[in-house]
Amino acid sequence: VLCPKELIARMLGKGGNRKDQIQDETGCKIIISGRDDYFPGTRFRVLVILGETPDGMLGVLDHLIPDITDCAKKEQQPSGNAEANFRGPEAGQCIIRCVVTKQMSSAIIGPKG
Repeated sequence: VLCPKELIARMLGKGGNRKDQIQDETGCKIIISGRDDYFPGTRFRVLVILGETPDGMLGVLDHLIPDITDCAKKEQQPSGNAEANFRGPEAGQCIIRCVVTKQMSSAIIGPKG
């Protein structure tokens, strides 16, 4: 998952406590790229979810999605961030940016697109 600075801060929590709590709860390992290590061509850091079960990985996303919607709502306010990291093109829409391999993208899109 590609994450702007605010989303990384929310996921980590104070002293990394929230990240630790989510890992304990879901059984997944959460890896976040270094402070100045961005996905090429962006200002987004990479959040990797390593898990043995789909339920565990979805559990991590269950924690992440409310943070994304909160950030999108803040961007819609007049004093919100001028750069829309979370807000979708239509009112009420939010953006989650995911990085997938070529093989995974083919499986998602399917043979007929």
